[in-house]
Amino acid sequence: MLCLMAAKAGSTNCEDGFPVLASFLARAHVDTSQIVLTDGHGGPNDRFTPQAVTELLHYWMGRPEFAQFRQMLPILGEHGNLAGICTNCPAMGKVFAKPGTVVAFDSFNNRFFQSEALGGYLEVKPGQFNIFDVAINNAVLPLTGVAQVFNDLANISAYLQEDAAK
Repeated sequence: MLCLMAAKAGSTNCEDGFPVLASFLARAHVDTSQIVLTDGHGGPNDRFTPQAVTELLHYWMGRPEFAQFRQMLPILGEHGNLAGICTNCPAMGKVFAKPGTVVAFDSFNNRFFQSEALGGYLEVKPGQFNIFDVAINNAVLPLTGVAQVFNDLANISAYLQEDAAK
């Protein structure tokens, strides 16, 4: 995405996409001091704090394109990487969220550590949405536990939606 922004600005240097992104985030009223981007590829050093995530989600909520934007996100129990989770729960089809995953291998201890985030919208009543962002950082996992952290956050989002809809 960063390279596409650079190309739109007339450059072949991907890093020239950073000013384009910064301009967009300023218009969206996102506090860029809450963002760390080393290369813009979503690697282990790229970070958005919950504040930055919720500010960005709030921006999209107020846009005329909100319905299309929301439908492009993975939907709990329906499509994207949330399709296979909570397929028969009351929150199915009512959580629209983008995950962020960073997993690294700890060679010394033969295990993984993971940071996982899930942010988006909870439909609490037809056409009414709440913003949410949940995250876990640096969870130490056995080799078989990486998928479980993602599944746990998705299930937490289902509980949040169900509680907010009461």
